Amino acid sequence: MLVLLTKPLLAATPDPIAYDTLSHRIIIESLRAGSHDPGGTNDYLFKVEMIALLNTAEERNLEAAQKKKKSVALGSFGETKLLSLARWDKDEKNPEAKSLKVDGDKIRELVAQTMQELKVREDDIMVQVTINMFVKQKKHYVLTEEIPVGETTYYPIPPTKFDAPLRVNQKLTITDPKSAVVKFSVNYDTPASKPESEPNKKP
Repeated sequence: MLVLLTKPLLAATPDPIAYDTLSHRIIIESLRAGSHDPGGTNDYLFKVEMIALLNTAEERNLEAAQKKKKSVALGSFGETKLLSLARWDKDEKNPEAKSLKVDGDKIRELVAQTMQELKVREDDIMVQVTINMFVKQKKHYVLTEEIPVGETTYYPIPPTKFDAPLRVNQKLTITDPKSAVVKFSVNYDTPASKPESEPNKKP
């Protein structure tokens, strides 16, 4: 009797993240104003926050306020004044006029700091970016108040349970009950390439 001995299959070790490849840009593609300002002219701006969260089943099941996290502000962009229900569209000759660059080195730094502060492994961390929309309104004739309108999020480093690939360009939208609609694109400097097709085999 012939007995074949086989070695157990070993799980492939994933390559470490090359953070320099995660650099990307958030671009406002179009903005339709809502009816937010009583005077009819709406003054909008957008603020971006990056958040490192623990990517464990226990943490994912917690309420947002209870989750362990570390966040960093990435800045504001896209200040726009529009009449109520009017629309602004990206100028194709200057497509990055209302945009914000997210540097891969900032993502690397946030992950490294989170590993130190929360005493966790690199692969225990996911990174979320939140784009917050505000409308500025005068308060007491002098002061300006920033009132939240809406938000949208995406993941430069996604939760592993979804098994999502890195560096995938995306389209995002913010809407609100007062008819504001904002469309964004997230474009990576080096987007993930499609898998190469297997070369034709000779018969």
